[in-house]
Amino acid sequence: MTKVILSLLCITILSLSSAYAEDIAKCGEVNGIAYYLDVGVIPEKNSGWHKDGINGQTQLIRNENGEYDILYVDATKNIISARADGAKVSLVNKSDRDISFVSSYPRGTTEIYSFFQESGGRNKYSHFSLKPNGAPSIPKRSLFIGECDIINFDMVTE
Repeated sequence: MTKVILSLLCITILSLSSAYAEDIAKCGEVNGIAYYLDVGVIPEKNSGWHKDGINGQTQLIRNENGEYDILYVDATKNIISARADGAKVSLVNKSDRDISFVSSYPRGTTEIYSFFQESGGRNKYSHFSLKPNGAPSIPKRSLFIGECDIINFDMVTE
């Protein structure tokens, strides 16, 4: 019950936070694999490949200034704006049914979000994350795949 309430609260807050922005994509949780580096807080016995994922919604928006931004729920269940967190969000690929953005953070974390449509009209996205040793988070490399409710490809301009 608590998970349901928390999920509904996260969706509501994400919706409100983008009230003054254009929603380009709305996507759900992602699952995949991560490689945890044997450095810092990760002991050797816990390093290596592990199944991983992120619960919560991810949104691609264009804010009131015309800038692209990624909104997501982090591991602590907080809603984060990539731009507000210091990232530069840049469009790096655009085709009819595939768009990709890079989020580069000042302390070294780099993320690539690709939103695409598969055969039969299935909307999905991939999230690649590179969190280096020395970044404010746990050092790892991860690749996740999730489904999207909507992707408005035509709203993305170069």
